[in-house]
Amino acid sequence: MYCFVVYYGYGAIFILTWNASVLGVAIGNIIRSGLVDVASNTGLDQIFSYVGLVSVGLLKYSLHGIPEIAAYFVGALAGGIISFSIIRRDFKGKNFERIILDSADLLFIAIGLILASAVLEVWVTPLIFG
Repeated sequence: MYCFVVYYGYGAIFILTWNASVLGVAIGNIIRSGLVDVASNTGLDQIFSYVGLVSVGLLKYSLHGIPEIAAYFVGALAGGIISFSIIRRDFKGKNFERIILDSADLLFIAIGLILASAVLEVWVTPLIFG
C-alpha cells in the first residue's frame, strides 16, 4: 500500500472509492428496507412515502458522510503534496521542511474532520433518526 501512496498516488483514490461504495450500499439498504415496509403496509399507493424514504436514507448518512469524505480528500491532498515533492526530489533543505509542515497541518485538519464525523455518527445521528 505504501508503494501506491508514495509513488503512484493511487492510495487516496482507493480509499475514496471504497468509502463511496460502502456509503452507497448503506444508503441503498435503508431505502430498500423502507420501501418494503411501505409497500407491504400501504399497497404501493403512497408515492410521497417513497420520496420521504429516499430523503431520510440520504440525510442519515450524509450527516456524517460529508465531513468524513472531506477529511479523506484533505488527507489525500496532504499525501499528494508529499508524494509530489518526493517525485521532484525536493527533499533537501528548508523547502522540504516547509512542505512537511504544510502537509502536517492538512493532516491535522483531516484528523479533526474525522473526529467530528465520528461524533456526528455515534451521538448525533441516533438522536435524530432513532
